[in-house]
Amino acid sequence: MSQPPDSPNRDAAFVYDQGPDERASAAVVAAVAEATGESPLEMARLGTVVDTDALNILFDSTSDDPSPTTFTFEYCDVDVTVTPSEVLVDS
Repeated sequence: MSQPPDSPNRDAAFVYDQGPDERASAAVVAAVAEATGESPLEMARLGTVVDTDALNILFDSTSDDPSPTTFTFEYCDVDVTVTPSEVLVDS
């Protein structure tokens, strides 16, 4: 579910394609774990950095509003940008 950093039109170091039924919070953890090589069990809880319920609601794929929302924050010493369809991870 990831794309190499040299994918066209990608500025981030790592791009993770979020699955259609995957919650945004789960996609963030998976993307950061894959990008950094860390085990999700050894990473800080995402909930200590952002409100995971709010993140999931903001990027709920069942929403009727396909707005081009993005949200950027720092997690596990990397910059994370969440979009409706992917998670971008940049160190």
